[in-house]
Amino acid sequence: MVLFIKENPHGLKFGVAAGKKIGAAVTRNRAKRILREIFRMNRALLKEGYGIVAMPRTRIVRNTFTENVLEYLSICSRAGCMKEHSGKAVTSGPHS
Repeated sequence: MVLFIKENPHGLKFGVAAGKKIGAAVTRNRAKRILREIFRMNRALLKEGYGIVAMPRTRIVRNTFTENVLEYLSICSRAGCMKEHSGKAVTSGPHS
């Protein structure tokens, strides 16, 4: 996945943009649902004041939920938008 992260004075915001390269509408919608759920479950780990736009790649629907969460958190950590001592990440999904 690719994350575009920019400072945002209006709080923490999240959006998803899935192009047709991902696949058919069903696949794109599944990828967007996965990313929104990852953000929702781990929102408390992120600092306020960032706008995040996620662009999924085709492998997101093949990877396990845990692999996707770890990739997302790794990118956020490298970008510096994670809280210092944010606690434990939620890596298991609603249907895991």
